[in-house]
Amino acid sequence: MVKRSKKSGRRASTKFLAAGNAWRAHVKETMRKNPNMKFGKPLLKLASRTYKKGSNVSEGLTVRTTKYDVHVKPRSKGRTKKARAKKRTSRKKKSFFGF
Repeated sequence: MVKRSKKSGRRASTKFLAAGNAWRAHVKETMRKNPNMKFGKPLLKLASRTYKKGSNVSEGLTVRTTKYDVHVKPRSKGRTKKARAKKRTSRKKKSFFGF
């Protein structure tokens, strides 16, 4: 008996699929530069050494008017606000009857 898989309506987003395009283009370029290498682990390792992840990320947005040039930089991933630890205050312990 062959088990059939159900087709769910879920699909990968276009942004997710587009993210791999740069890597695949880089692998194709590496294959073109090294015609004697077969597609496999050694070729992918060679491609990974020269691949710059996120190189196609924009360097910000520049808006120019007649008076001003405004350059907006993208947020850096490393800087996030850390939540401060709350100071603990000690309370006097009350006896059973409040004395």
